[in-house]
Amino acid sequence: MTLAVHTSSPTLGLAVVQDGTLVGEAVVLAQHEHLEHTAPAIRDLISALGIDVRSLDGFGVALGPGSFSGVRVGLATVKGMALALNKPVIGMCSLELDAYDVLLSNETGIVLMDAKRGQVFAASYRRTSEDVITVEPPALVFPERIPENTSGPQTPVLVWADKAIIPPDTIRRMSYRTPTTPSAVTCAIIAEKRLKRGLCDNLHALKPIYVRRPDAEERSRAPFTGNS
Repeated sequence: MTLAVHTSSPTLGLAVVQDGTLVGEAVVLAQHEHLEHTAPAIRDLISALGIDVRSLDGFGVALGPGSFSGVRVGLATVKGMALALNKPVIGMCSLELDAYDVLLSNETGIVLMDAKRGQVFAASYRRTSEDVITVEPPALVFPERIPENTSGPQTPVLVWADKAIIPPDTIRRMSYRTPTTPSAVTCAIIAEKRLKRGLCDNLHALKPIYVRRPDAEERSRAPFTGNS
């Protein structure tokens, strides 16, 4: 069994899968209180499923981009459990979860996530029969800067775009799809497949994917304009 933890959004998601089948999941509206909710939610889910935590074969965790505090809490929690139980971990970008859920085999897609401030996080992926491959890593862009080369038979699919912030002509040029599977479930499915192929991330090297600097760091680098 594989437990996945997805905390990069205001909604905390957990999922347990076994042999590609969902065993159980939990969704908690954590807002900015992931620290208070994550560990208890994992405990409650494991207890409700009657699972001995030592029977878990490994973990999946979303690394962001998204909520800075949420990503840190989720990753720290998974690292702590993995170290205590001596289990492997697979970390993955939050955007590749949507690519896996939506794209068909051999399709390429541009996955978008609202980054606020009039910008989006954007990354490009190609779906294979078993996994997703990164074509372009996550970047912070303005919606009008979404790649213009979107004509012809290889037109990429636009995934999880907020139509309110994407230029209408871009939407018209591209096929638009929305994920249907909760991100934590997809995270668990991908992690299980990779673990079965013998893949495993270096636990100590895993770190959040922020793309943008945290707000606190942005403020600390802002020029001082006061009079005192």
